[in-house]
Amino acid sequence: MPKVNDGDFSLQRLLPLGSKVRIEGLEYEVVGIVRRSASKEQTSWTECLLVNPKSGYRWLTETQGHWNYFVPLHTRPEIAQSGYRKGSFASVYGRIYKLYSREMVKVQETVGKINRDLQPLDIMKIEDFLSPPGCPIEVLRRETDEHGDFWSLGKPIEAQIVKNAFPMLQPMSPSIGSGPYPIRSHKTSIPILKLMFAAVVLLLSVQTAYYFSRAQESIHMQDLQFSTNDKETIKKSDSFSIEHDQRNLHSLLKVKDPESWLHINVLLINDSTGGQIRWQQTIEHNGLKPSLSASDEPSVRTATTLLQKVAAGPYHLEIEALAGIDSTGSGPPLNFQLPFTLQLISDVPEWGYFGWALLLICGLAMMTAVARQRYRHRKWLKNDF
Repeated sequence: MPKVNDGDFSLQRLLPLGSKVRIEGLEYEVVGIVRRSASKEQTSWTECLLVNPKSGYRWLTETQGHWNYFVPLHTRPEIAQSGYRKGSFASVYGRIYKLYSREMVKVQETVGKINRDLQPLDIMKIEDFLSPPGCPIEVLRRETDEHGDFWSLGKPIEAQIVKNAFPMLQPMSPSIGSGPYPIRSHKTSIPILKLMFAAVVLLLSVQTAYYFSRAQESIHMQDLQFSTNDKETIKKSDSFSIEHDQRNLHSLLKVKDPESWLHINVLLINDSTGGQIRWQQTIEHNGLKPSLSASDEPSVRTATTLLQKVAAGPYHLEIEALAGIDSTGSGPPLNFQLPFTLQLISDVPEWGYFGWALLLICGLAMMTAVARQRYRHRKWLKNDF
């Protein structure tokens, strides 16, 4: 590493060479400082060379209080050589970067040891390529002089991080303007998120209002009993009426005996049209044999089944029951009886439609976000910043 001018300027006075700093979990030593300026814009900036024995060199640059952190690249990026992209696009690590600025730069001062042969008044060309929209802003930098090309990949770094890494750097230069690179806003995604959130809230409000506005009522409830002494295995219920068309029903089966199992086959028959709806319900043996005192009430075990869009009309039920008292599902003992209750509840809201609507809203929001991102990317490829 050639040793260059050991002069002195403002940053070197605040940040002595040999200082130990910690950035991104690694400790670096300050070994050199360079001051450069752009010939066209008459602006200047400071570059601080950091070194770590394991990770190598890093550059920390400061322009009007804005900081960027550059890592040298060992993989040479590819430059577009044809079409409208010629010379204006570079790609590395699977990402495309677009040319943002190209200018001639002059070295003003150097302090300490620099890993390149830089001397005051040296002139070189610097090209900065920026990452595409929708990605964290990254700067792919190409420096060209008589010794060849030098590539590095940088990113903005918050002033507070620099302040924590350089506790001796007091006071820090105040930030002026928006910095050397455009501010990349992510506000384009916010309206989509707000719209999706509003749609979800509206959908949930409608479903909740529907839930409370549709009064649930019991349209039929009957106490039944399974008995091994019954000659008829199918029990018929009394007739009942469903007043409103296309309503959801819940079939609620209740058993109080804690040691038994019950299985029923149910047939809902429309007395006018003969239409039938068939379903099954089971309450399994729970494997427990609790000891109950005279004052204890056995817990009620239930099973429910949803019947969708049942037409209005007069109905009756035909119920076939099987029951037992052990977990093997074997038949009941002699003279076994098991009372149970079957209840039909009308106007039960169905939350499945809410789930599908929620999925549709999220899907549309994602497709809109992807389409917008692709549009921004195409626009970014064909237009200037």
